[in-house]
Amino acid sequence: MTEQEAGFEKRYLPNAVSRRSEVVSWGIALLLIGVAAVFQVQSQSVPTAISILAIFFFLASIVISFGNWMERSTFMVVGEDRIYYQNGVRKVALGWNEIKEIELREDRLGKKITILAEAGHFQFRLLSAPRFEGEVRSEFGFQPADEIMREITSRTGLEPKKIVEGKG
Repeated sequence: MTEQEAGFEKRYLPNAVSRRSEVVSWGIALLLIGVAAVFQVQSQSVPTAISILAIFFFLASIVISFGNWMERSTFMVVGEDRIYYQNGVRKVALGWNEIKEIELREDRLGKKITILAEAGHFQFRLLSAPRFEGEVRSEFGFQPADEIMREITSRTGLEPKKIVEGKG
């Protein structure tokens, strides 16, 4: 069943994250692979450091690309009778009456919400703008954070349970 068929109302998307790290990582990986190819063409052995770095950056590029794809595939829809969450590998539709608990975790990157039900669960971040050396470098997570939380708490009748990591 698609979200439109289920009669969903309000769709939320996470803030788009910069893809700069993905581009840089692929650039370095391809450069190192090119350097290794030049050594091979000249019938010289490829230095171990270049091989290790090429493998590292190639694998890192795959992981970063996967994470970015997941982020671009993520959305949440709040409807009259349920909430629907989807990312690249997971789809969860929960009726408001099915939700048993809402957990709120805060860390240096902001607030993370976990929606728990017997039929499934999902996590998402509310809009966060971490600072580095006093400057905001990027924003990520779902916005508008207050509206999303107001919708979830009013429709479930539950208040978020603050979870302090390591203290359950």
